[in-house]
Amino acid sequence: MNDFEPQAESPENTARNSLKEIIRSSKYERYTDSKVPLIEEFLDQQITDSDEFIEVKALYDWPESVDRFAFKHLQREYRDNKDFLYHLRVPPSEGDDPDHKRRYLNNFNVWLRTKPSNVLNPEDIQEGAYSFQPALHRGYVLAPDLLENLQIFFSSARSRLDADELTKFLALPENKEIVAGAHMAYQILGRLFKHADMYIQMKNMFNDDSNAQPIYDIHKALTA
Repeated sequence: MNDFEPQAESPENTARNSLKEIIRSSKYERYTDSKVPLIEEFLDQQITDSDEFIEVKALYDWPESVDRFAFKHLQREYRDNKDFLYHLRVPPSEGDDPDHKRRYLNNFNVWLRTKPSNVLNPEDIQEGAYSFQPALHRGYVLAPDLLENLQIFFSSARSRLDADELTKFLALPENKEIVAGAHMAYQILGRLFKHADMYIQMKNMFNDDSNAQPIYDIHKALTA
């Protein structure tokens, strides 16, 4: 066991073991093979009939076919999971290839460790705002075990490791399924946006969407 390893019975390690099974089963792979919005017609009836789906749709709406024509930029492409991890954890510096800056994932790290919520914490409005992201709420309806286990793993790992240690930890072979799961989450969440999501988010947070703007770039919305 190396110095980065969590305790064997910790929630973090349990989440990792669960994610290994989820990734190996490929149960969500069909949601990652396109960039077209995941409209209701693409989903199993078991999902659309669920109380969770009905509740989230009532509060946060759901993507429609028309949304695909509103976006000027979609998710970025990554060669493989290793390339995804590099852009997730290594920030660009001055003089870097402009493509690295274009594909840098920055605050997608926050998405990975955030639970959806309908209650705003007044002591942490900035990070708490991520919990009101409509796409995150939709994602927890569509792929709950994937996102829940990622959230447990990333929030726990961040609490015990500094940024450099976390980067090295994620690069270990035993965490390859974690990285694959994070990449899968990026692909799925990118298909769960609406052009008007910022309006929906602000309305639910503050009951005021007057300062909201339309979303044109999905990658930017996932990483800014």
